[in-house]
Amino acid sequence: MICKYNTGLSVKYGINSALIAGYIDYRLRDKNDDDWVQISQKQLVAVFPFMGEKAVRNAVKRLVYGKILKCKQLNKSNYDHTYSYSLTSYGKSVLQEENYID
Repeated sequence: MICKYNTGLSVKYGINSALIAGYIDYRLRDKNDDDWVQISQKQLVAVFPFMGEKAVRNAVKRLVYGKILKCKQLNKSNYDHTYSYSLTSYGKSVLQEENYID
């Protein structure tokens, strides 16, 4: 997988947060009809093996508190605690800027 990140986002929230936001944006663009993508933190660790679970958790928290991501539990099962993520309108505008690095 090619890791792309927005430099403005990485300066403000850190490189891990920028990589995760870019990946969620990629997954949302891949799904044409749905505004939410369901992914666990363990799956994010599998996508980014150079990050541990704590690093992923902290990066996602920074994005949620920074109003880049919004998260919900959209599961039908009470035992499934996987979150679904979507970009806020502010997050979409930040990610649409042209300062990406491959």
